[in-house]
Amino acid sequence: MSFTEIRLDEHQSSNRQPSKTQTIVRKFGAFMLSIGILGFVGPAVWGNDNDGFVNIEPGLFLGEFAINGRHSVLHVLVGLLGLQASRDPEAARQYMGFGTLFFGTFAAIGWREFGFERGVHMIGGFALDVWSNVAHTLLAAFSFLTAIKPDSQ
Repeated sequence: MSFTEIRLDEHQSSNRQPSKTQTIVRKFGAFMLSIGILGFVGPAVWGNDNDGFVNIEPGLFLGEFAINGRHSVLHVLVGLLGLQASRDPEAARQYMGFGTLFFGTFAAIGWREFGFERGVHMIGGFALDVWSNVAHTLLAAFSFLTAIKPDSQ
């Protein structure tokens, strides 16, 4: 093989289309990243008496979901991990398995600690509420179903 001939295996093919799981993970990662970034935007977070542009205090994201600075950072990190994992089919599937455990844990802790009780609750430095519990439960279910679904191109 000469220097100008490069052999590409099936995982390195330059014209290979991303799998459905990779596409879902890329969109999911972008969504998580967006929520994390918007969680820092003061006008998007209500009820915390913080009139500044940058928010780190507990409040309600778009008036519905409890969020604070730590919660936003976690969403940013989960989003960035998703964008990175979407580059490889196996990493994308593993990321969704991680999402199942990650969001499922947050949901289980929230349901156990305060269930359907209204208001913003601080657990381990993270702002959570009943709608966060619902969202984390749905995200865990979505992650699980995506992780176990057979992949096709």
